[in-house]
Amino acid sequence: YPKLKKAGDPMGIIEDIERFTLSELDLRREVQGQQTLRGIHAEASQHFDLSKLIFPHVHDELCHKNLMVSEFIEGPTFDELLSEGKLGYDQLLDLFRIQGYYMFCRGVFHGDLHPGNVILSNGRFVFVDTGFIAEVGRKMRVGLFNFFAGLSKNDYGACAKSLNSMSDVEIQGEQFRKFTKAFEDLYQNFTGATVSQISLTQQMMKTIKLGIHSGMTFERGIFSIIRSLMYLDGMVLRCNPDAILLNDMGQFVGEFKKHL
Repeated sequence: YPKLKKAGDPMGIIEDIERFTLSELDLRREVQGQQTLRGIHAEASQHFDLSKLIFPHVHDELCHKNLMVSEFIEGPTFDELLSEGKLGYDQLLDLFRIQGYYMFCRGVFHGDLHPGNVILSNGRFVFVDTGFIAEVGRKMRVGLFNFFAGLSKNDYGACAKSLNSMSDVEIQGEQFRKFTKAFEDLYQNFTGATVSQISLTQQMMKTIKLGIHSGMTFERGIFSIIRSLMYLDGMVLRCNPDAILLNDMGQFVGEFKKHL
């Protein structure tokens, strides 16, 4: 479908939606998803502080396709806190730090982390609805880390190289030079822009579209990461519309880099 493909990678998006939808139809997937995230949490405990994230106890022996039984967690969701104006921006950055570790350092992460799926309980975060666990390969996760590290420093030349490094087949020569020029044009107003001025979600979709139009192809897991960033972007917009999110995310670059 060459005309449809001009919009990006429609089949990749459709496959992502299909996997996400199927994950919602069997609660055993939610149990498995929590076990996966909990296992990574335990492995990371010796070298990366994830103590602000906790998981409710699940009674595996009582769970089946249509029923999941877990410990009751007391506390409001991020969505409720945002609606009441009670969620601090620092708490959102803490959430990004945790999700960023799973995404960039491990390549396995909660694939549907919208504000209704995070509970704040006694100052700690609880991830719920863990049925959709997204995965990306090392090439994609490291490339995306380098991309966002470049964005946090306003180094758009480095960003262009990082995006190209994520492509299944990298573009070269004049093709890459044209892409870099178009990329810099796309980001000419991005430096210093707040989340209310330029949507990170829209900017990323335009970026992927530009890459595909320039001859790049990407692992389909990239859409799960974009969705995660979309949720974070939306939460920041509700919490602190004057935030320059990429600058603030830059504080975690050094910490993530140690664990790539």
